[in-house]
Amino acid sequence: MLAGCRFPCRRFFPVIALAVCAFLAPGAVTAAIFSIPATDLPAEVKAAKAEGRRLLVFFELSDCPECRTMEREVFSDRRVQRQFDRLYRTARIAVDTKGAIVDLDGEARAPLEIARKLTVYATPSFAFFLPDGTLEYRHTGNLSADEFLRLGQFVFGAIYEEQSFADYAQSSAHH
Repeated sequence: MLAGCRFPCRRFFPVIALAVCAFLAPGAVTAAIFSIPATDLPAEVKAAKAEGRRLLVFFELSDCPECRTMEREVFSDRRVQRQFDRLYRTARIAVDTKGAIVDLDGEARAPLEIARKLTVYATPSFAFFLPDGTLEYRHTGNLSADEFLRLGQFVFGAIYEEQSFADYAQSSAHH
């Protein structure tokens, strides 16, 4: 297969093969959280369910300084990446972009229309969905890495049924 190669490919092929296998190994993080733009929400819900996770969508604006801060300081945090990769399939919707996204009802809509339908009126916002595609919880506003970790636990554990996120975040910050 590599016999005609003029470069020392044969020597590097096993190294490359091992790297590819390690990347594709079960449990390996395949992409950074919120790195994939949402184009088809029903397909995202279906994929999340097949993976044993829930869907979480990040709504952003291109000129939102809080969104960029969350990307730099929160989404890049290893603890955040581990927890959210384990619990959620993540996607992002840039509200100020053109084009259509397939909404949960199967209709193609502009990103801004989807945001309005989900009552997302500011960014950054996060929409958490149940495995059947029902909106479970929505949070608007920037958070620190620790607060974002608590938000993920708050929603996944359905703690919102018992108390507000503000109360939960305050009480769990002291533990």
